[in-house]
Amino acid sequence: MKELNSLDAFSLLENETLLVDVREKDELAISSYDVKNQINIPLSELEQRFTEIPTDQTVILACRAGARSARAIQFLVQNGFSEELLINLQGGITAWEQNGLKTK
Repeated sequence: MKELNSLDAFSLLENETLLVDVREKDELAISSYDVKNQINIPLSELEQRFTEIPTDQTVILACRAGARSARAIQFLVQNGFSEELLINLQGGITAWEQNGLKTK
């Protein structure tokens, strides 16, 4: 599974790469990624909503620390997504904030 640290991921996200945040809505109310191109599909809803994720472009999956987004990637690969186009955000929003990147 491909992984990127938050600083490298931020560079990709500035260039229109899609971020899929798999945290629950109550977690987003506390803090969320401040990037233009993102959607929230909680891991608990992924099985019903994974078709909302494009299959033909690079997608970064993120959560609080990286474990749920890794599980999401495994699910997506099992459902026909190319592992080459999926990237796990190492450390999730915790590392994002520690590196001083913008949040909402």
